[in-house]
Amino acid sequence: FPQGSPSSWCCSVCRSNKSPWICLTCSSVHCGRYVNGHAKKHYEDAQVALMNHKKAEKQEKVQHMVCMDCSSYSTYCYRCDDFVVNDTKLGLVQKVREHLQNLENSGFTVDRHRKRKLLESASVNSKLLKVNGSPASLCATGLRNLGNTCFMNAILQSLSNIPQFCCYFKELPAVELLNGKTAG
Repeated sequence: FPQGSPSSWCCSVCRSNKSPWICLTCSSVHCGRYVNGHAKKHYEDAQVALMNHKKAEKQEKVQHMVCMDCSSYSTYCYRCDDFVVNDTKLGLVQKVREHLQNLENSGFTVDRHRKRKLLESASVNSKLLKVNGSPASLCATGLRNLGNTCFMNAILQSLSNIPQFCCYFKELPAVELLNGKTAG
């Protein structure tokens, strides 16, 4: 398998880290069909090479080309053009999933240690942050998850990226002005 955790792997052709899929035949990583489609191209190229090899050796058995999503661990067979639901008799798909999860978890342990060091240095450096002689305020990004609000937050976050939606709310008068109160 490639170095690092599966979530950090990128396509060996275009270097995209969006939707990486690992080929379970040769362990090469390629982007999914909705990015640049290099995983499907890898399958097509392998099929051509396999057909030429079979003609030379007069073999008839057709191979399944199976790949696995590096983030969801879902498995897809290009020959069947469908997701793989059942495992092999030896449980090989589940073994690969467990191996990838172990790689991911070991990467998180390293990342957690790195983040702790970063936070420690940030607390020291925050004393150095000054804007016109006063401490700089750090702004929060995104929306706070209040429990069962995750889905609503995702929708609002998506809507906030639509310019017309943002403009509509920016043009609304402030609540204080509607109530006849002044701000401050």
